[in-house]
Amino acid sequence: MSEILPTLMLLCVACLLARLVAAMPYWLAKTIIRVSANLHRRREQRLRAQLVEAGAQDRTDLWAEPSRADRALLRASLDIALKRTALRSMFPTHVR
Repeated sequence: MSEILPTLMLLCVACLLARLVAAMPYWLAKTIIRVSANLHRRREQRLRAQLVEAGAQDRTDLWAEPSRADRALLRASLDIALKRTALRSMFPTHVR
């Protein structure tokens, strides 16, 4: 029984979070996504500025190993895209 209890508690917390997200009003979800996207956009701009400062040029070699900054830019862009997709699936009639 003691082995099942932590799993059961985790499941209960997950269910409560799912119900909270499902009950979240559209405007609140959109605001959260927008604020998160703005933070990621600022981070992306800061990383681009650091790349320019370092004298980095656009990569033309597709097979080159991406730098840490390039991977961070890609991760930030993917995160924004995933959040927009999640918002579209939650509220398909409101998001274009």
